[in-house]
Amino acid sequence: MRWGLFIILAWLVILMQITILGLIRIPIESLGVIMPDLMAGLAVFVVLRGKRLANVLIAVWILGLIVDLTNSSGAGQETVLGPMPIAYVLSAWIIFQAREVFFREWIITQVLLAFAFTLLAHLVWVTWQCLAARDATTWQDFGHLIVQAGLLAAYTAVITPVMYMLLKPCQRFIFADQSGRSSRRRWG
Repeated sequence: MRWGLFIILAWLVILMQITILGLIRIPIESLGVIMPDLMAGLAVFVVLRGKRLANVLIAVWILGLIVDLTNSSGAGQETVLGPMPIAYVLSAWIIFQAREVFFREWIITQVLLAFAFTLLAHLVWVTWQCLAARDATTWQDFGHLIVQAGLLAAYTAVITPVMYMLLKPCQRFIFADQSGRSSRRRWG
């Protein structure tokens, strides 16, 4: 992977997540705001296109860290670093192991894997946050957060094929020859 270009791409995606996606968010009175997770869409692209598991896991860990760094818990509350990178790595590892069963270019594959990745990552994150705030969280709150995570995963799954199509031309710049061999011809 070309890490510098990947990090620039990740920051561009998170900037879009923070700024532009406010226009397509869906407020639901009982659950809160539902909007797609573009970083999860980028993570699914990396999982589907990356060749080496180690590079994929490092890349999604970086994406999860960026999500944690740009996420705030609200006024007067601490922002916890760590849950989203761990959730992204766990989700990416599972999807990476299963990706060989799917045709990567099919839209249905992208939708299903984006839904699975996002749902799993957000379930891990929600569970972690609820366990960390045991005194302030009820089972009803946890249930609402699970439903919100499911809706967020569905919204992300719908957006992911468009992201995949936009990211595919960037593939050759982000993913270097990962075979470990030099592409130059050696003389002698």
